[in-house]
Amino acid sequence: MKKHPITIVILALTLGIWIVACQSGGGSGSYEPPPSAPSDTPSGTPSGTPSDTPTPLPTPESGVGGFLTGQWTGTWTSNSGGGSGPISAHILQNGTSIDGTATITVNGTPITGTLDGRTCNSTGPGTIDVGFAQSDGGSYSSQFHGAYTQNSINGTYTDSNGDTGTFTLTRAQ
Repeated sequence: MKKHPITIVILALTLGIWIVACQSGGGSGSYEPPPSAPSDTPSGTPSGTPSDTPTPLPTPESGVGGFLTGQWTGTWTSNSGGGSGPISAHILQNGTSIDGTATITVNGTPITGTLDGRTCNSTGPGTIDVGFAQSDGGSYSSQFHGAYTQNSINGTYTDSNGDTGTFTLTRAQ
């Protein structure tokens, strides 16, 4: 195998840099990092991490949002005779992503929680898949699947109690 002169030069330079670097510590073999440059970042804050409070998510009142953004009210009805009750939802749509809060009344008890899901369309009628999770430490949850237009959302749900049923929401005026 033929040795290339460039390979020998690179190897010699690398060895020379290593020898100089090891000797610069006074021969003790210890390493001291170079002094750091001054920074505007407060001490204790990792670099690249903002030191201020994160910006809260916009609310539907802020004018940000998509087709479904707004206040919705309606009802759910159990398929198995488990009753029915009101639902109110505060939805924020960003593209095909859905976030928000909702209150679902089950057996006369209002349960408040968060919404998280997706739509198939960010600019017009389509379908929706949204999960609801109780936010006060409780374990109640529901999964909603349905279709929506500008002023209504209709579909089915399955909840953490094993109940299934239908729901209807209309845009609050």
